[in-house]
Amino acid sequence: MAKRPPPGKRAQETRARILDASAEVFAEKGYALARLADIAAKLGVHVGGLYHYFGSREDIVREMLAESTRRGGARLSLRLAELPADASASDQLATAIDEHFRNLDSGDAYVAAWHRVIDQVPPEIRENHRMHSDENYAFLFRNIIVRGRESGEFSDELPLDLTIRLMLGALIHARLWYPGPGLTDRKQVMDTALAMFVRALR
Repeated sequence: MAKRPPPGKRAQETRARILDASAEVFAEKGYALARLADIAAKLGVHVGGLYHYFGSREDIVREMLAESTRRGGARLSLRLAELPADASASDQLATAIDEHFRNLDSGDAYVAAWHRVIDQVPPEIRENHRMHSDENYAFLFRNIIVRGRESGEFSDELPLDLTIRLMLGALIHARLWYPGPGLTDRKQVMDTALAMFVRALR
């Protein structure tokens, strides 16, 4: 007979299932229309059961957004780690951009939910998440640009933080038009974005 997990682990697993279900609901309905009842129904539990793990719908969406960013950062970190040790900053940036568009193509519920609700959530949740993202996903892009500057591959004439925000702003905005008619070739989109960014960075 399998051992029962300790309470701490069981609670973590239940929270993870709630977040998985919430990602699907938020991806389907957006923030305004998604209800705790929808999440509970997807899990086959009563709404009251959710309150043992999250205090409100806002708490759930806040943690769901954070989990989406953690997952995205982990995937990007793994792909960057697979590059040769002497990979150029341009090669690293190409990998980061490709991973970004792979996420948009993936059909992953967390990715879809993030893009569906990020402009709908209350400002305080969005600002809190922006700071969390800066410490995860944006941090990886920052490291690439810094390494490129240190190696002399990229110029240091442009303000670093502003450069990163403009770059990520363009990539995140791509969710509004990609994929779309005539834009199904991810490599073409990635190569064009890379050429634009590298030209500016150099």
